Amino acid sequence: MFHTGVFTELGIKTMFLDTRYFSGFCQDSRDMIAVATVHANCCRGIQAKVIDLMAVFRDWKNYRGYIDDQRLGALYVLVWSLSISKGFSPFQINQCAPSSKTIMITARDERNELEIALEGASMKNKTLIIAMVNKAYVEEGDKTMLDLFRDSFWLGENTRSLLDHVLIVAMDQIAFDRCNLLHLHCYRLVMEGVDSAGEKLYMSNEFINMMWRRTLFLTDVLKRGYSFIFTDTDVMWLRNPFTRLNLDEAEDVQISCDKFNGKQWSKINPINTGFYYVRSNNKTIALFNTWYTMKDNSNYTGMKDQDVLVKMLHTGLFTELGIRTRFLNTRYFSGFCEDSRDMRVVTTVHANCCRSIQAKVKDLAVTLRNWKKYRGYLEDQRLGILFIWSLSVSKGFLPFQKYKWASSSKTTTVTNIYLRDELEVALDGASMENKTLIIVMMNKAYVEGDKTMLNLFLDSFWLGENTRFLLDHLLIVAVDETAFDRCKFLHLHCYRLVMDGVNSAGEKLYMSNEFIKMMWRRTQFLYDVLKRGYSFIFTDADIMWLRNPFTRLIPDEAKDIQISCDSNNPKSTPINTGFYFVQSNNKTIALFNTWYTMKDNSNYTGMKDQDVLDKMLHTGLFTEFGIRTRFLDTRYFSGFCQDSRDMMVVTTVHANCCRSIQAKVIDLTAVLQDWKKYRDFVDDQRLGKIPSNRTYGFGWSKHVACRNSWRWL
Repeated sequence: MFHTGVFTELGIKTMFLDTRYFSGFCQDSRDMIAVATVHANCCRGIQAKVIDLMAVFRDWKNYRGYIDDQRLGALYVLVWSLSISKGFSPFQINQCAPSSKTIMITARDERNELEIALEGASMKNKTLIIAMVNKAYVEEGDKTMLDLFRDSFWLGENTRSLLDHVLIVAMDQIAFDRCNLLHLHCYRLVMEGVDSAGEKLYMSNEFINMMWRRTLFLTDVLKRGYSFIFTDTDVMWLRNPFTRLNLDEAEDVQISCDKFNGKQWSKINPINTGFYYVRSNNKTIALFNTWYTMKDNSNYTGMKDQDVLVKMLHTGLFTELGIRTRFLNTRYFSGFCEDSRDMRVVTTVHANCCRSIQAKVKDLAVTLRNWKKYRGYLEDQRLGILFIWSLSVSKGFLPFQKYKWASSSKTTTVTNIYLRDELEVALDGASMENKTLIIVMMNKAYVEGDKTMLNLFLDSFWLGENTRFLLDHLLIVAVDETAFDRCKFLHLHCYRLVMDGVNSAGEKLYMSNEFIKMMWRRTQFLYDVLKRGYSFIFTDADIMWLRNPFTRLIPDEAKDIQISCDSNNPKSTPINTGFYFVQSNNKTIALFNTWYTMKDNSNYTGMKDQDVLDKMLHTGLFTEFGIRTRFLDTRYFSGFCQDSRDMMVVTTVHANCCRSIQAKVIDLTAVLQDWKKYRDFVDDQRLGKIPSNRTYGFGWSKHVACRNSWRWL
């Protein structure tokens, strides 16, 4: 139409926009000062556009960073990150970035992003803690190495605040995504030419390559003026190690040992680079730079970085560079090579002298159990007891041996203050733009143990389809101080609910008096939330979120309440208040107010809140209030009372019809294992490894533990 004169006939006045300002992949603008828009034209697939537009955003952020840092008026010459497959050649029509999910970060991007990450994690004195992880450390097993590492900060003495200064360096995208989901300080390190995702067995070629990449990265950190503790994630932090390090400038490097010869200055100590502290100065920068260049020295071919560092130490290079080195005593910085025998002072425990991740996880889980038992003795008896570690799982389990030492008392009284405005802040922080959020309640029994209910609940958001972002809209309502502290430690949205007259910490067995009281306090709290104008999904923590439930709920105001059921029974719908969605309006506020007042009605004495709500439903009170109710199908909102048989659509799985937390944890762990197997099947089918017409022979694992939980009633 344009070229045949139709525009002219219609009198259309046309202005052609300069690609200097309105840039695109067909013709890049070269002037970042003036560019206004960037279009992914000359590109065929959505996936390819997304990959290359992400690179555009990184270029833009990098440019803005230079402007903020330098405040210069000079022309910034833009070099866009071009298509991943083509270097700096022009784009071709109908083809841009390939479908690969790998995104290469330019050196300029990496420096800028690294500086932000380091600054975010560091203390005021430019000191931080650095740990490196890959997929194998964040995904393999029901309890991952990263889980154990983080748990040690929670269980340790005066270590919780240190997690705010840990930078997790992720060597693959899965590890990076997991780190971000856990609200930690995260940095994505590109590993060129290395498959960084799987487990790297000790002394394999990939293991050696990864260790050298680590050394190069840490050299860069030192050059930026940051001192650090480097720690492997198979090191459990039981006490604050900074209290055992010399923090003045007397030593440049303080490094752990596999075994300790009794002399902290002796170079004969066998060092271990899984835990060490380095002060940033010209000497240590020169040391690390020399260390890294040694990998190309023919005398050190095939050696891992730690062995090369030992050679440098013994051949006098440390002395030549003026490096002052202290070797850390295994009494304080313990490991599996040489256990500390003194629980009173042990600071870290390293799973050294151990080859596989699976073995490390097993034995470190025992280490944390030992530590909790020791702490339990101190709490219960206030006695000084020296423990001997349980041995490796493969060697059996030896009982602790006890030795008395000077007792000490350290009692802390916590005063809980309930401020109503704190609730508004918490609700506002977690809610979506439409004042909708997800609420779950927790107590001590749900957050403590080797594998806790809270861990499983959060894991389901990680493993589910399109559920990870929902964690940003989850409010954890903690009914005791332990649960609240754990929530804050995990950087979640948290609110401390005071439970007047109720011992809220321990497990509340189904239908016990304390269980009933806690359920009524929950109803009162949710009534308050509705009055503040917030709609919500309430979910028990024993519900696994496998898909986004909002896609299965009616989103408009056609229904006031949408509630889960124990089973699909057309004659009598047995509701379950472990999962339901409520719109905030005058009708639901009136309903919840009436519901809560019913607890004092003599007709309902000793009944739990769910049974009272069921009575209100069947006696016509819902109809009187004009409440429009929808009962959720167990095909989508499944539970142990009635399993969904359709894995293609199942959205949540509730451990209902189950009495104890221990039983729920066992059977929900099996649920997540079943779900991962199904997801692996779907992924393999999508990648063509399995014929597309093959169906998944699905069957949930039997809920044996939950069935047995009723046996001794």
